[in-house]
Amino acid sequence: MLLSSVVMLFVGFTAFAQVIPDGLYYIFSEVNGNYVIDDNGSNVYNGNNIHIWKLNKTKAQQWKVENRNGGIVIRSAINNNFVIDDNGSNVYNGNNIHLWEYNGTKAQLWYPQKVSSNRELFVLRSALNRNFVIDLNGSNASDGNNIHLWEYNGTKAQQWVFLRVGEVEVNDIIFETLFGL
Repeated sequence: MLLSSVVMLFVGFTAFAQVIPDGLYYIFSEVNGNYVIDDNGSNVYNGNNIHIWKLNKTKAQQWKVENRNGGIVIRSAINNNFVIDDNGSNVYNGNNIHLWEYNGTKAQLWYPQKVSSNRELFVLRSALNRNFVIDLNGSNASDGNNIHLWEYNGTKAQQWVFLRVGEVEVNDIIFETLFGL
């Protein structure tokens, strides 16, 4: 009886282990390490678009990771009441990812899956349907290109590097090391 309780406790604990520790991050695209997930125009309102933009270290590019229910909520550094959200809780290829006031729904919960053992490279799976992930439209790294939901296909467009805000230094050596540029 005691052994089964210990096993249940251990299994329960590991199921909720933090894959990405709570903290403030830039979320870099694996397509091009110069681009990060960005809050369009630094605006904070329901429905404001989330896209990528070249790293400029503004708060629009900083995201607070908060572990919750075995996944993560990704909060805006501009206003922590707003999070990265799957538009309308819809699950289909191309559904927009935008900013929305936190409401605790599955549309705002993401399950990070580590895809590299030598660095912090993740796929962000939707709590609504884990076959769908946050994806960079057309694998195109350019200012303003959209972030949307897409069925998992294993491409770099669906892979994201989480680096703590205080640890990011923009120079060629770091980006060459992290992204092979």
